[in-house]
Amino acid sequence: MEQTEQHPLIGKRVEFQTDITSFGTGQVIAVDLATERVRVIDAEGQRWNGNMDQIEDVSLGHGRMIVGSTVISARIYTEDQQ
Repeated sequence: MEQTEQHPLIGKRVEFQTDITSFGTGQVIAVDLATERVRVIDAEGQRWNGNMDQIEDVSLGHGRMIVGSTVISARIYTEDQQ
């Protein structure tokens, strides 16, 4: 995988989908623009590889909650962002 250090995703905290109802979080460590794939490392040091469309930037407080089998996305604002 080509590591593109200048890509804006490098270093971002993201949420990634591991299966239909499971998600993990980690930091983007590599981006391959030719294949639109990313590599993410989580807090335990586990690496995940996947497509760019399987990740969501959560560094600004955007998160996801699962209720039953329904996925709900929400943006969390701090006082200075409102």
